[in-house]
This record gives sequence, C-alpha cells and structure tokens, in this order.
Amino acid sequence: PNAISIQTDKGVSIGPVNGQEGTKYFGPLMVFLVSVIFPPNVNSEVIAGYAQPPSTFSPDGYLYQTLGWWMDEPTKSSFVEGYFSAGIPTDVATLLGAGSGTYSGVAQASWVEAATRDQYEVSATINATVDYAARTVTFGTNATKALSQNADTGAPYIATPDLNMSGTLTYAAGSNTFSGAVSSANGMSGNVTGRLYGPRLASAGGGKPMGAPAEIGGTFALKLEGFGAMQGSFGGK
Repeated sequence: PNAISIQTDKGVSIGPVNGQEGTKYFGPLMVFLVSVIFPPNVNSEVIAGYAQPPSTFSPDGYLYQTLGWWMDEPTKSSFVEGYFSAGIPTDVATLLGAGSGTYSGVAQASWVEAATRDQYEVSATINATVDYAARTVTFGTNATKALSQNADTGAPYIATPDLNMSGTLTYAAGSNTFSGAVSSANGMSGNVTGRLYGPRLASAGGGKPMGAPAEIGGTFALKLEGFGAMQGSFGGK
C-alpha cells in the first residue's frame, strides 16, 4: 500500500533492524501490543512520536501518537515506500458535540517529479481546525520545503510553496476517523485519512476547549498525471 494507518488503543513498537523485533516503544501506554516486525529488506524511520525518554525519540512532544515511513527494497533497482500514523484513538463516547479546536504540528512526505523521476524529501507544518459540531476538519500545510535526494551533501531544503495542500475533511457521528479530498497549490489532488488521538483535555488551552481530543494525525497521498506524486504522514497537537 502507499500508506498505512495503524489504529489501536494499545501501544506499538516498530522495528526494521535486519528483521529483528523492533525496540522503539512509543509509550508510556497502558499495555503494549505485539511488536511489528519488518522483513530484512524493509527499512523504517520514526518522524515523531512518544518514547522514553521524550528528548530522544519525541522531539515534537507527542504523547498519544507516532508517525513515520517505511521502505521495502525487494531488489537493488526498485523500492516501495509508504507512511504510517499510529496512536491511541480518542474514545468516541467522549467526543465534543459543540465548539472548535485548532491543532498544529509537522508533516513529512516524499515527492516524485514525473518528468525527471527525481525524488524529494518534503517537510511542512500543518494546521487543522476541527469543528466538533459539524464534524469537519479544515486541513492545510504551509512552510513546505523540499530537498532532492540527488542534492549535494549538506545542501539546504528549498522552500516549495507549490506543494502546500489544503482541504476539508469529515468524520461521521460515533467515529473518530476523518477523511476527505485535498489538493496542492500545483494542482495535485488526493486524499487524507486520519484520526483524533488521546484523551479529553482536562482544561482549555492551545486553541482547544476543555474536553477536546489532545492530538490529531494521519496520512495523505496526492498525484497529478504527468507532473508527479506525493505521500506522507502528519501529526498535530
């Protein structure tokens, strides 16, 4: 698949090391799920998440989710890459039915330019406003920048506003999973799937009312025939 959304109320460990069981645990979660084990030819990397200690594996301070990428290299001349979002989903019985909250965070992606087949590493900031009454998520990225994998060592990321994307997502009553269409400034279009993560906030703060889900996260994929394609994952709090 192009992207993986792992949805669980348990903990997750993810590891690629020569087919060995993973040792990066994203907790402290109440009970740990069985580790995900990648075969020897699969690499993975955590972009952001929670682990012990937070300063080592969680530079962005997420408490209830993790996000990252995986890559399968079945041969020396081919590979398949995807992104994942995993965490503790918000109990649907506790979701607010009124008001709105804002979330900000990070996105990491891969963009392939069709004309040159050049692959770029992409990073951006995300902003999402959740309308708890309408059950909509107004989603967007900004400050997007990219770096060609063929760039010289030490080359800086370059501002790439054409890759900024936006869209309005929705979730159904009794659900904490949202989805919807998004488009980029350069004309790519695709979809976002994500989830509300974490418990209800005990007090208002950070642009969110008391009782709002603590975090938000998910994956996305966009393309434009003849131009290129982009896929990635994101998290906000």
